[in-house]
Amino acid sequence: MRVPVRPRSAGLEVNITPLIDVVFLLVIFFLVASHFARSEALEPVDLPTATQVAELQDPPRRLLVTILPDGSYHTGGRQVTLDDLEQMLAEGAGDDPASFAVHIRGDRTAHFEVVEALMTLCPRYGITQVGFKVLEAGGK
Repeated sequence: MRVPVRPRSAGLEVNITPLIDVVFLLVIFFLVASHFARSEALEPVDLPTATQVAELQDPPRRLLVTILPDGSYHTGGRQVTLDDLEQMLAEGAGDDPASFAVHIRGDRTAHFEVVEALMTLCPRYGITQVGFKVLEAGGK
């Protein structure tokens, strides 16, 4: 009598396709996240200190503007003009300026006229939330 010979099973077969999919998605996520981190890189400025500070709330929509000692404006990692900022403020305020804020990071040696020029643009578009990034006195 002949005994039927069954082929040997190699054991459990592991399907690694889902693992490859997850790794691929993680790689894409970190590439995109690092791109946004570089585009939001902040220019080094010497912030002024303040004895009394209030925490700025992060509204759903905001524009962070950095003013360097030479009086140039920077946002989103690039240098912009006052006209560019005015256009950004108009677009940002849109139909709901109450939910839009402007945060200013001004160097302590920048002339106030440069800061004032930006601040006077905000009310034109109904923007009432204007805040300054400062260092708290005492090193906090």
